Amino acid sequence: MLLNHKLKIFLAISILSFLILPHIASAITFPSFIPECALGELNTARNIYVQKATPDLNCVQQILINIARMILMISGVIALGMFIYGGILWMTAAGKPEKVKKGTQIMVGTVIGLLIIFSANLAISTVEKVIKGQFKPGATTEETP
Repeated sequence: MLLNHKLKIFLAISILSFLILPHIASAITFPSFIPECALGELNTARNIYVQKATPDLNCVQQILINIARMILMISGVIALGMFIYGGILWMTAAGKPEKVKKGTQIMVGTVIGLLIIFSANLAISTVEKVIKGQFKPGATTEETP
């Protein structure tokens, strides 16, 4: 009886995840590592990119920013997986204090990791704006008459 109930729950979750995952996957767009300034122009006749000029230091900077953002995206997905794992471990502890403690430690560590990820994203965005000259300390976005 218990095995039959677990099988029904597993099948329901599997079917639901297969119905939802394509929608989630189609909504995700990963940034390209190589910015347009480094690619050049697309030659449609030969279907290749042709470099007209040498990429400058801004292109290298943009490549590094893109790589850092991709690492942050991947670490965010890993953090979500660890949070789910810790929650499952905690919920299936069946009253065993060591499993509850382990699940809680995993979730607390994941929250700390997410704070680090968000701080790193803020630092990368701030450095990018400072380098591009878009960040002006003390300036407000509201216009005063």
